[in-house]
Amino acid sequence: MNIRKKNKELEPVVGAKCPEGDSSHLNITAYKGISFFTENTMRGSGVVHLSIDQPIDILNLDKTIYGRIVPSIVRGADGEFTDYEINLPETVIARQIIPHNELRIFEFDAQSPDQDSTHLTVYINRERKLILKKDLQYSFLSWNDYIKSAFVTLTAAVQNISIAERKYLYQILEIKDDSILIRSVPKSACDYIEDYKPISKWVKWRTDHCKLIEFNFCY
Repeated sequence: MNIRKKNKELEPVVGAKCPEGDSSHLNITAYKGISFFTENTMRGSGVVHLSIDQPIDILNLDKTIYGRIVPSIVRGADGEFTDYEINLPETVIARQIIPHNELRIFEFDAQSPDQDSTHLTVYINRERKLILKKDLQYSFLSWNDYIKSAFVTLTAAVQNISIAERKYLYQILEIKDDSILIRSVPKSACDYIEDYKPISKWVKWRTDHCKLIEFNFCY
């Protein structure tokens, strides 16, 4: 983890929504009847990643139960794998949830864990929720560290770019407030990359709490 700096909290009005564009790009996956979406609105001061190996309760701010995630080990002909029973609404908006056994990703926009000694404050369906820290395995990245951990693509909302430049994947070399220095990455960096041309430039990546780029991870 980098040396911690004070990060400006991204606190849009509860329920706030940035322009989303094509919602199909925000649909991450479906799992046991639940559709998981991401969003362009960024909340809190970064992203928390949960490693769920025991049941966790997700609480409303008044500490009543909002939802629950229960992992279990399933043994089959091909070996063991982790299965999840997820008690959440049929549509879930969070930073990135992919429960399938190959990935098991549970990421939420969050306030800094330092703000509360007993609970994490995360955002689900544009609302603040609480998760008890006790015995919970988690890691936290500030927004700057999180976007540096990803490849990014540029949306039509980014100014002064060509249509061709929207086809490429980029890594972030430097961040200055709302601007980032990006460099395109070659096909050898990720199996998902189809097109490549060497490009390096500064672009604006967000407007207030609304991101103008898409996060991509080479899983």
